[in-house]
Amino acid sequence: VGSDRGTGRATGVVSPGHGRSDDRSADGPWTRRVLLLLEANPEVRSADLCGEVSMDQPTFKTRVRRLKELGLTESLGRGYRLSPRGQEFLRRTGG
Repeated sequence: VGSDRGTGRATGVVSPGHGRSDDRSADGPWTRRVLLLLEANPEVRSADLCGEVSMDQPTFKTRVRRLKELGLTESLGRGYRLSPRGQEFLRRTGG
């Protein structure tokens, strides 16, 4: 989560370089790829999406859960969608 440089308070928006695990991932940065995929395919099951970003289903689901913990995605009865915070993240990072 980003912070205001003057006060150090959290801004509520995840900064683009937030994901150490994202940066160290063997398959490269994945956060934006997954968020863009979910934005374009709300309510689609992980089994139907994971191949679109060259991930197996367990890896994809784990990563979506990480994004959910950051408040960027929401789980639905079937599939996922971006949260308002996830939409804002993409907007701020050129998505």
